[in-house]
Amino acid sequence: MPKIVIVGSGPGLAKTVAGRFGAEGWRVVMMARNGERLEAEAAELQGRGVDAVPVVCDVRDSGKLDALIGAESEDGGIDLLNHNAAIIRPNTPILDTSIADIESDIAINLTAGIVAARAAIPGMRERGSGTILFSGGHLCFDPWPIMLTLGVGKAGLRNAAGALAKDPACKDLRIAYVNIHALIAEEVNDEIAELYWQIQTRPASEHEWDMHYEKPYEIPADMAS
Repeated sequence: MPKIVIVGSGPGLAKTVAGRFGAEGWRVVMMARNGERLEAEAAELQGRGVDAVPVVCDVRDSGKLDALIGAESEDGGIDLLNHNAAIIRPNTPILDTSIADIESDIAINLTAGIVAARAAIPGMRERGSGTILFSGGHLCFDPWPIMLTLGVGKAGLRNAAGALAKDPACKDLRIAYVNIHALIAEEVNDEIAELYWQIQTRPASEHEWDMHYEKPYEIPADMAS
């Protein structure tokens, strides 16, 4: 049974992605720090026939994240690793963000993605296949002063994806960064999840590491810079 591991699972896009892959018979491993919410989301998916496995993990704990990804690699392998973790602090300029929050945000938005990829790559190389997919965002290209730490994280992940795509150690793997030019909401989650499925299943000759999903949107007044 193929397996997807979602780092930073939540009730929006991640759960939709879990349901999309689960409907195709994939085992879905969902990682997040809120155990109560995670259990509820997994139970809902299980009720729909999805083999959903909740794994509680604070992704800021790099050592634990590394160990958990390593364990999943040994337990049947990881066919797709999706880094979806992010923290959003709307209307918080950098001068109003504490040093502790800056460090925490970068650990979630960027470091966890690199750590998870690093932990998954050896097992994928051994099996000769695997996909590492980073959920990205428009802030890579259009920085907002009120969301600096999120933008830095997304830009860093895009850079990491591009570097991994060029790395000889990943030559047999699919590396993908999806620039989501949209506000994450229920009406777009299905389309993004379908794009993730296409990235996984399309012929290798059609694969590109830098992908884009675009849906016109207006910036909500409470998020405007």
